[in-house]
Amino acid sequence: MKIQREELQKKLRACKPGIEANTVSLDGMDCFIFKNQRLYTYNGYVSVSVPTDYPFECVIAADEFMKLISAFKGKEIEIETKDSSLVLTCGKATASIKFMSESIYKQILIITPKEPQWKPIPEGFAESLSRCYITNMEMGASDKVDGIFIDKNGIFSTDRVVINYAKLYEHMERIWLTSKVVKDLLKFDAIEGYTLQDSWAIFKCGEVMFACRKYMDDLYPIDVIRQAVAAQQTNGMSGALPSEFNSAVMNCLIFGKEKEGHVFINLEFQNDGIRVFSDTDKGNYSEFVPCAIEDWTHCILAIEGRRLKQAFKQGGEFTFYIGYVEGVPTSFVINSGEWTELFFALKE
Repeated sequence: MKIQREELQKKLRACKPGIEANTVSLDGMDCFIFKNQRLYTYNGYVSVSVPTDYPFECVIAADEFMKLISAFKGKEIEIETKDSSLVLTCGKATASIKFMSESIYKQILIITPKEPQWKPIPEGFAESLSRCYITNMEMGASDKVDGIFIDKNGIFSTDRVVINYAKLYEHMERIWLTSKVVKDLLKFDAIEGYTLQDSWAIFKCGEVMFACRKYMDDLYPIDVIRQAVAAQQTNGMSGALPSEFNSAVMNCLIFGKEKEGHVFINLEFQNDGIRVFSDTDKGNYSEFVPCAIEDWTHCILAIEGRRLKQAFKQGGEFTFYIGYVEGVPTSFVINSGEWTELFFALKE
């Protein structure tokens, strides 16, 4: 049969999270599986599939197949099966790729429900997931707070220096996803539904079915995180952050203070604005950002600057308040819509 090369490439790219480098957990998983008019990939942690109208069924090496399809220059590819191989012809070029064992497909069948009962995804879920995703998290998969935790009407994440939480307008079941899985899930344009099956969470992303292994949610310290947020008294300083604050933060990071994988900058709250400054043995930077501050009292907080930069990068209008514990300023908290990020001040 003849297939459109660009259409095939699009389907292969959609399934890449299941075969990308450093994610395949066992030999033989680095493959494309064409079965029952769907294309699958699976690496032990993630399984991705898309529908196809191809009549052939086979398992073939993923890396070689992708390179082969990219190497072809024509718009159409003639594909047929012959002698346990997939034979491809494009223009004057012909290649064949041998079939692999189909044993991996049995594992995919265990993961993938035959008739998924999709539960609704709350409005704004993808945006909240993106805002709560911590890009500079370098913790391993065994870390007790890695990734994103979804619980009832909220999304949570933390790297112990900041805490993110976003409200959801509809109830969702508890799901704890790794940072790597969240990064892959956010590559899809639409997240329309989800379902749970044993230790797997399955998301409907348009025509793509994205299944991922989830952590044991009862091990996530959600109560500790909720208590840490609740401990921050919010009846103190507050205000709206002007757009100039973002550029001041980015410039200040040039001389940010590095500590335990984080980069800290200083915020000094004055009666008519915020001074953003940093001072290291390599140099220093200072910039005053005028803004109205309610219930002002003078204080200086050292907070994680790279994460603050990431927050502003996603756009939106931001307000802030200072969190207190027993009358002492301990955190800088920013809000945008239903999303909040709490920055714990560095303790010297």
